[in-house]
Amino acid sequence: TEVDLRSALDSRQQSLQSEELLSKALLKLFAGQSGYYWDFTDEAGMQSTYQQRRYDQPLSRVRWQFAERQEYVCLGQSEESV
Repeated sequence: TEVDLRSALDSRQQSLQSEELLSKALLKLFAGQSGYYWDFTDEAGMQSTYQQRRYDQPLSRVRWQFAERQEYVCLGQSEESV
């Protein structure tokens, strides 16, 4: 079976909740709107709310240089709205 990024993350969240490994405070947080952050993929399973540039890919640790990467963000979508 083919699984997209959102399905994989949501299934992990559901399994943690069912195993009761999360505190009540974290369960309240998960009950609200979720935020997803990812690098490029064709199979995210959702549309990004916005994209941002990050300069955190190491080029040289000797010279402390970093390259750019694109980060995709999806905020404020509940399961029902997708």
